[in-house]
Formats: sequence, structure tokens, C-alpha cells
Amino acid sequence: MMSFYQNVAENGPESCQGPEKTLPCVTTNLHNLPKADGVIIFDPQEGPGVWTFNVDPGIHNNECAPRDSRLDMFLAENGLTDPTPGASAGDYSKQFLKQFFLNQAKRNRELTQQAQDLLEARRIETGNPNDMGDSIPFTIVGITNARPWNYDLKLRHSTKKPHIFLDRHGNRPVQIVETARVPNGDGPDTTPDCQDSTATVNVHIWLGAKTFRTKPAGANGTYLQTENDIHRAGRDVLQRRFQQGQDLCYLRRRGARRRPLRGLRSGDLEQSKSDEC
Repeated sequence: MMSFYQNVAENGPESCQGPEKTLPCVTTNLHNLPKADGVIIFDPQEGPGVWTFNVDPGIHNNECAPRDSRLDMFLAENGLTDPTPGASAGDYSKQFLKQFFLNQAKRNRELTQQAQDLLEARRIETGNPNDMGDSIPFTIVGITNARPWNYDLKLRHSTKKPHIFLDRHGNRPVQIVETARVPNGDGPDTTPDCQDSTATVNVHIWLGAKTFRTKPAGANGTYLQTENDIHRAGRDVLQRRFQQGQDLCYLRRRGARRRPLRGLRSGDLEQSKSDEC
């Protein structure tokens, strides 16, 4: 929310408008906002849009069963090594992960399009172009625990660049910093109708805070996760995340002067666990 506010305050309501936004804002109360002197967001994570990273590609037509076994990260033949809830672990092949993330992005696009279609239909029905979909329920099956990096420590286990590391002996080496986490996956959802991994929000929340666009397979910047990054999907995703107020670093990269968010280039910031912030 802080980054959303500062962006609009600096650049005006048009910064959260435009067809590239998953949900362009209603600008009624967004004019002439006082600008903050600066914004510092401590310990930022992916933000509410992390739900995009939870979408289970083994689910089709938003139904619990049947699952696509080729994309099921909860099967031993695909790499699951320990199904213990809260401590589930996996060792997934590069080929499996490539297909998993490709189809995770595909299902996310389908869900986002469904929500946008519901909102458009409601606006046509009511004649209200500013209806944001607060009264339209949106249910997503398989949205809470399909996170391979929680299972497989080959993913997102280190910083991208060297940082000062304070060790227990008082040393301050500059190095690539490795994670200290352990596998902590939730394991497969064995409840009837996938109750534990199903969530219901409204269309406004889904489009405004829980999702962002993921590019088609083969496009430059296609969504993918690696040992030290979540590959950026280009300016449209970065812009949308700032404009919807998600918790990414707002300030500069490589000591450069602060740039208005409206003018960000895709290389100005990278959405990763190793952001220089």
C-alpha cells in the first residue's frame, strides 16, 4: 500500500490507469495526494501477488479431480521425497520444474482472464463502469501449497550477488549468502474437494492484489524460478506490482538516482530474493 500511495502521489492517478493494468484504479479520490519524502520497506517479500506462485498447475477447470499427473508435484515419481505436512520435501528435475512453471503461468493467466470477464459482465449488467467486483465471489482450487521452493532447496536458496555476511564468530565476509531454511512444504491436500488448498475471495481482491500477468510460453521474460531468482516478466509486471501497492523495494538500484515508478525500465529493479534493497 505504501508503494502504491507514493507512486500515485508522485505521478498522479494516471499511473494506476491504462489497459496494461489487471485492474485500473478508480481515480475519484487519488488527485493531489501529499508526497512522502521517501519510502523504505524493510524485509520486503513478493507481496500479495505471491498467490500467482501458489497456483497448482495439476488442477484443470478449477476442479479438485482428476489431476494432471504430469504436473503433480505431490507425486513421488515427479520428485516428492517426504509428504509430511509442514515438513514436506522434494527433489524435482529441471525438466519437471520447467513444465511446472510454464503451466503454472498458463493457469494463472486463465484465472486472471476469468476474473476480468466476470467483472466486465457485471459492469455491463449494472451500467457502472467503476464497479470493482467487490460483490463477485471468486473461488480458486489449489491455491495455497503448490510452491516447489518450499519443498526443494535447489530453488531460491541463495542471493544473486555477494553481500556482507555477519557470522557467529564476528567475521564480515562478503559472499553469496545461502538460505538457512529447511524444507517446509504443506504436502498434498487430502481433504474432500481440496478444501485445504481452496480459497474464495472477490474479483476485486484477486485482480487488485492476488495476481499479475505471466507471459505466454516462449515470450521474453517468461515466468520461471531458479536457485536465486524469480525471473522478471518485464516492465508490465513490475509496473503493476508497484501500482497495486505490493511490497517490493521502491528505492534505487546500484546507487542510481531514484526514478519515478512510471518511468521504470525492466532492468531497473529485479523481483527476486536478492534485491539490493
